[in-house]
Amino acid sequence: MIGYLFRNDHPESFGPGVTSKNIASEVDAYADWKVNRNFSLSFILAYGNPQEALAQGYQRTQNFTYGMAYVTYSY
Repeated sequence: MIGYLFRNDHPESFGPGVTSKNIASEVDAYADWKVNRNFSLSFILAYGNPQEALAQGYQRTQNFTYGMAYVTYSY
């Protein structure tokens, strides 16, 4: 598990009317599985919480979730 806190040092660069430095917080869970000598599968699940800067600049106030799965090949 990894947690992120996204902040902006220059809120005005994020959009007109944005005064907050707090963009979002996010928690991700990772899992890797080595299928055989060459192939690996990776899975990621994430949950994000938009904060004041996103609400001020983009009216985004709802939490978001997403997931990814990918295959890697090593030779």
